[in-house]
Amino acid sequence: MAEEDPNGNGGRREAVGTQEERDRLINAFTRLAAEQGYSKTSIDEVSASAGLPPTSFFEYFDSKAQLLEAAHDAFFERLAEQAKDACRGEETWPAGVKAAVTATFEFLLETASRARLFMVEASAGGVPLFERKLALTRRFADLLEEGRTRVLPPADLPASTEWILVGGALARISEVLLAEEPGALVDLEPEVVELILMPYVGPEEARRAAGI
Repeated sequence: MAEEDPNGNGGRREAVGTQEERDRLINAFTRLAAEQGYSKTSIDEVSASAGLPPTSFFEYFDSKAQLLEAAHDAFFERLAEQAKDACRGEETWPAGVKAAVTATFEFLLETASRARLFMVEASAGGVPLFERKLALTRRFADLLEEGRTRVLPPADLPASTEWILVGGALARISEVLLAEEPGALVDLEPEVVELILMPYVGPEEARRAAGI
């Protein structure tokens, strides 16, 4: 059950703090929840780790579940920016896809425990987190489709192709993280590049771009 404002004001009080304090709460929560699990992380613990009194928490968030949503968004915003930055400047679209996937896997390896929190444990967040997962899948699928349509001839593929490719890749990554074998991501990376590119450029070019 989500922890709520103990003062009984029906949730968040009027926000009077700063963005810096909100970020400290998000960072403290992410660190603690990745180390000990979402269910074992309390609002008091997060506040103390952020160097703030517990009452300050409710200046920014209605509940621990809402903090999970904010931390989830911050994590994947950083991942998306890293992936987009990596593909800028690549001469070909397949090379850009490869660079973006590589950057994504590097980020996930560097943040394996946090990635596990947001891609596996976040199911504790219920419908709002599930909706965020769908939105994340759509965001990456749209980026894939946008890049492909700029440089390749129209593909005779189902409209949901990009969504299924990205969704499948995220599900496979989640499986690896659930097994707590982040090192397996290294072997998975070229496979994901190959599978994403294959419908557009064919198996031979996809394998070449993936370095297989």
